[in-house]
Amino acid sequence: MLEVAAEHGFLSTFLIPAHASEKGRIGALYLGSSTKREEGEPKLREGRAFFRALALELLDWSSRAVREDAIRKCGLSQQDVQLIGFVRSGFNAGAIADELKVSSTTVYRQFQRINEKIGVSHITAAVRFAEENDIFAQQ
Repeated sequence: MLEVAAEHGFLSTFLIPAHASEKGRIGALYLGSSTKREEGEPKLREGRAFFRALALELLDWSSRAVREDAIRKCGLSQQDVQLIGFVRSGFNAGAIADELKVSSTTVYRQFQRINEKIGVSHITAAVRFAEENDIFAQQ
């Protein structure tokens, strides 16, 4: 990779990893400069704090896009996300029904609708889908 970068004028390089997700979503910001390595890389290192913040911001933007795309494609409502969140926290249908002041039958019906929207057969699979798509991340 460094050889290809050098062929395109990048003589100095700096790689900044970013990790900000519970499920291991990572990103990397790769910077290059036409300044010779001996001069350019120390200069790039000086901006490390800024570049790290930029890498995290870009990862957050990307994760938000994944989350919004998954919610939109499946047609999940905020209530759907809330119910999946209850299951993720260890609530069963009865406990969710008590929390929301509805019947267990209503909760099971909502589980079925969520499963259909996502294309899974069990609500725990919907939880996995939500985790994999950062749906529980702060918005």
